[in-house]
Amino acid sequence: MKKIICLLLALTCVFALFSCASGGDVDIKSIVENSKPVKVTTMVYFTGATPLEGKFINTVDGNKSVFDFEFQRMANISEMEDGRVKTIKGKIYSKDGKVSFNEGADWESSAVSSVAKYDLQLDERNFDTYEISEDGNSLKATVGAEGAKAVLGVDIYATGTVTVEVVTNGAFLNRIIISYKTASADVVVDTSYTYQPVTLDF
Repeated sequence: MKKIICLLLALTCVFALFSCASGGDVDIKSIVENSKPVKVTTMVYFTGATPLEGKFINTVDGNKSVFDFEFQRMANISEMEDGRVKTIKGKIYSKDGKVSFNEGADWESSAVSSVAKYDLQLDERNFDTYEISEDGNSLKATVGAEGAKAVLGVDIYATGTVTVEVVTNGAFLNRIIISYKTASADVVVDTSYTYQPVTLDF
């Protein structure tokens, strides 16, 4: 799950790091750069012997944000009285470079110094295949397991082809969908972006 968290950081910060080609009369890079979402929602699905899911929502209001998460993992021995699957959930508040794990109280310096190491490099030169949709609004690309880290900025331990889909409506980024296989599961990381302004009261 730590690898997925790193990937989530990249998907949240994709707007400063995107680098891809133009399609027809539409420049997907420009669409992404001009998109200023206030909410980034990522659904994660592990389909294996024991299916696991996670939901991660990052909501931004100016210099404030809330990272709301709920995900499943396999329980360790001391947790198994409640079953084989453990659910972890919580919220992380951020404001002016500080974070709170207590509903906007007890602020402390952020432990995250930089997200640069989580660069999402969606450059066509990094992919094995790269196809822009007929309307020029979206793209679908694939890369082998050995090249996935160069694209995603983190080793996700894929065992085969990694598929990356970027979906726009011609004006704003709507979704980025990443799918791949590991040794134990099929994984889908589905991120959507919304733009309706919000107010965070803390």
